[in-house]
Amino acid sequence: MGRRLIEALVAEAALYELDAVFAFTYVVEFFRKLGFETLERGALPLKAWRDCLRCPKFQSCDEVAVLRVLRPVHWAQALPEIWAPTPDDQLIPVPTPRVP
Repeated sequence: MGRRLIEALVAEAALYELDAVFAFTYVVEFFRKLGFETLERGALPLKAWRDCLRCPKFQSCDEVAVLRVLRPVHWAQALPEIWAPTPDDQLIPVPTPRVP
């Protein structure tokens, strides 16, 4: 059931021409089987994990960020422009659990 749900969401994202989809999960292997890769949560834009700032587990979060790029060429072109820090940016340290 989970696979069908994620596949439907990815298909809808592709229909809307989104560049990528992401999730925060405890079940990394499930998402890897569906073409997602792990990444540092701080690599995602603040908008992606803004709700995490209010979470009581923020300082000790054990969820893992996973990402599936849907349009690689467009994603690669947009990435530096969207997330390149500017001198005015306020950076927020994002706690990331150590993976053995």
